[in-house]
Amino acid sequence: MLENVAYFIIGVAILIKGSDWIVDGAKALARRFSLPQMFVGLTITSVGTSIPEIATSMFAAWNGASGIAIGNIVGSCFVQITLILGVVGLVREMDVERTAVHRDGPFMILAMLILAVTMADRVVSRMEGIVLVLIYVGYLLGLFLWGRTPDKEEEDEELASTWWLVPGLVAVPIGANLFVKSAMAIAQYFSVSETLIGLTLVSVGTSLPELTVSVMALRRGATALSVGNLIGSNITDPLLSLGSGAAIRDLTVEHGILEFNIPLTLLAYVLAICYFHTEHRLTRRESMALVIVYILFLVVNVLEARIPAA
Repeated sequence: MLENVAYFIIGVAILIKGSDWIVDGAKALARRFSLPQMFVGLTITSVGTSIPEIATSMFAAWNGASGIAIGNIVGSCFVQITLILGVVGLVREMDVERTAVHRDGPFMILAMLILAVTMADRVVSRMEGIVLVLIYVGYLLGLFLWGRTPDKEEEDEELASTWWLVPGLVAVPIGANLFVKSAMAIAQYFSVSETLIGLTLVSVGTSLPELTVSVMALRRGATALSVGNLIGSNITDPLLSLGSGAAIRDLTVEHGILEFNIPLTLLAYVLAICYFHTEHRLTRRESMALVIVYILFLVVNVLEARIPAA
């Protein structure tokens, strides 16, 4: 058991560090082409910080752990829009660009609705996984064509070389493999469902890069990058991350995901967008409310897991 816990911690550490390298390299590449903060957050940074979810989903699918693959993605989306956004907002109140409210926020909801439709028959098939990935590619192309107005602001920090992409892309799959296998072993040891592990432990672990990147961006005054990263990750995960896993192997949807977790995630999306819409600013009080929503979500899932099925 202690060995699995050690592997779990090592896997998380490798995932986070590998993601940092990917993000740093991607940011250096973006700055070279004078791309705006919001665009970088929605695309390059969000994909970079979602690498743990993508890799975890793919390795979980490869190992036949559908519960971890799906629970991780749905849980990560909920974690990012409640706990992570709430914590970031508690660090500093955030101004939100209009595009986040009127364009990217609604598409974030649409992405989760599309995922819900693919889960309607209790299976996300390989073909549906490919379709999810293609929808995400279409979204990226749309952003590239219509959302690339260069920023005038200069960034003080010295960006890492784009070569950091290479070790990052090597480290993340290794960390994800350790992460998934140890999480499966821990779930079996405690007789806990893989879906609950995915919704809680795994989703928080793979969402740590979003937290670190968003907090650092906010502290450096890059609010658009911080918000764009979180919204972009919530578009990337249900489409690209889960789609990549389903493209490897059909994923089975366990009870509770479609009936409880996805509707609650959609409600959290709507709540966050409503907060964004009020003066285009996220206050500390609103951020605290988002954190409380996550705590309630966690308690309900744990209690539900402890009640034997009829």
